[in-house]
Amino acid sequence: MSLEQTHYSVVLLGTGLTEAILAAALSKAGHSVLHADPAPFYGDRWASLSLRELATWAQTAPDTQLAFPAFSEADGGETSDVPAALAKLDRHYALSLTPALLPAAGAALDILVRSRVASYATFRLLERTLIFEAPAGQDAPPTFRSVPCSKEDIFRDRSLPLADKRRVMKLLMGVAAAENDGHDPDEPFLAYLQSKHGISAPIARALAFGVSLCSSPEDATGMALERAAAHLKGTGKYGNSAYLVGQYGGAGELAQSYCRVAAVHGATYILGRPVESLKLSEENPGSRSAEAAQEAPSTGRWKLRIADIEEEISADWVVGSSELMQQALHEAPQAEQPSAAQDVLRCLLVLDRSLPLTAAAVPAEGQPVTPPDTALVVFPPGVLSSGSDGAVPAQAVSVLIMGEGTFSCPKGQYVYYLSTPAGAEGSTTAEQALGPVVDALLRLAAQVAPEWRAEGAAEPSARPAEVTEPAQAPRPLLQLFHRQRATHSRLSSGAAEHLLAVPFPPSSSSHAASLATALDAATQQAEELFWSIEGEEARAQSAERAERRRRRRDPAEYVGRAGAEPRQEEEIGTGVDFFGPDEAEAAEEEQE
Repeated sequence: MSLEQTHYSVVLLGTGLTEAILAAALSKAGHSVLHADPAPFYGDRWASLSLRELATWAQTAPDTQLAFPAFSEADGGETSDVPAALAKLDRHYALSLTPALLPAAGAALDILVRSRVASYATFRLLERTLIFEAPAGQDAPPTFRSVPCSKEDIFRDRSLPLADKRRVMKLLMGVAAAENDGHDPDEPFLAYLQSKHGISAPIARALAFGVSLCSSPEDATGMALERAAAHLKGTGKYGNSAYLVGQYGGAGELAQSYCRVAAVHGATYILGRPVESLKLSEENPGSRSAEAAQEAPSTGRWKLRIADIEEEISADWVVGSSELMQQALHEAPQAEQPSAAQDVLRCLLVLDRSLPLTAAAVPAEGQPVTPPDTALVVFPPGVLSSGSDGAVPAQAVSVLIMGEGTFSCPKGQYVYYLSTPAGAEGSTTAEQALGPVVDALLRLAAQVAPEWRAEGAAEPSARPAEVTEPAQAPRPLLQLFHRQRATHSRLSSGAAEHLLAVPFPPSSSSHAASLATALDAATQQAEELFWSIEGEEARAQSAERAERRRRRRDPAEYVGRAGAEPRQEEEIGTGVDFFGPDEAEAAEEEQE
């Protein structure tokens, strides 16, 4: 295979979401970009995969166990081969390796609009957010509590006492107005809700784990209030929810969409071929601006060899995931690794039925209650007893549920994404930490009639509402446990000039990425990498242009009232922006 071009301004290794956003931004800004990935699919750790692609990925992914329990053999063994009944539906699945919610107000949505990816990406509103509550007594069943996410939810929730409604309303109004009530930012958020606002323990848990999405009862009040404010800012923008759910797998589809934008602006893509070598050029030119590169073509600071590509490729910058960079540089993994607490433990389940969530719903008058296509269920720490191995989730477990309306699975099936921070103890496996939650979900699912059944699937061992033991619960059509290892941005070679490694999971300026913040964090991470390449001077000039646009468009800045003369319009100017307006938009701005 031969390339028409052998020198690029930037070579990107890995098509993860951060790298995909960066590729689109650099291409739109006029850089020549080569984007390579040894995998045959887009997305890297963010990928959305078909069933066969997932099975192939699981064969080589570390700390991963894939099984199809509903299709186990008669002797009780479990198979890891894709059953024929599911293989026929292979392309109906879009299963995400890193599921994420899109905040209705935030950096990710802003860039989706500015990049125009939003014009062909599709989303569903997150319909329900619920908290799992332990049984009140030995014979009582577990229940779900709907999380009051808005004024409408609070007024419609008949389970909330009037006093709690007033207290919650006062709290949410204060958070939305950014009022400072003299709280200690380091105080545990649960204690703050109960002591400062007098909110009852069940409602405080719902707010802490359902609105602020805390991972632990010890989460600090300052950070929790920031997340609550972001939640309230997004609620009502597209409906009665603070989050959107991406269709066709979510984050992986977004990564592919950004790569499409980059290709439209001239980026070259190579998939399924690893980088065989990456080394400094003997010439090793100095740092050059985009303008200088246009005047005199560079021979490149870095030299690369990609499998099956005849020519040696040169680049001024190389950016990529830490793992792919180490492989290309032939570096051994560093002794100093990220803390195990940064790892994420995940489980992916596909079931033939939904959960009994309708009992916790508050229906509109005269309207039937149907299972939601999208829902978030949070299991706070301590609500479950330990599993058979004595393990119990130490932190909150989030369960994102996606039905056929998200185009993630065939009709009659539901995908359940379980995730929790690994915690400081690095030896706990995903199955140990999430097993009790899986057992609870299966017992709850047994109360609901199956919506899908294939020839070869095991007969249900009990009728709905008769299940008391895990062995009697329905078996998942698919079950995958996985420990998602964290990586950092440090390379041991030391020759890191014009060489940028992308850590995973991304983290924003305020907190580590989670189910609700990962997309914003990846977007902010891509922007920081963009300005590392463009330079701080270009960043400052871009900020000045953005401020001029804001002053021009904001009616509050108009001073021509009460007979005063309108101020003279400022010239916005041109330059490099992180997804700034294109030429047509810029021309429109100058004409306004």
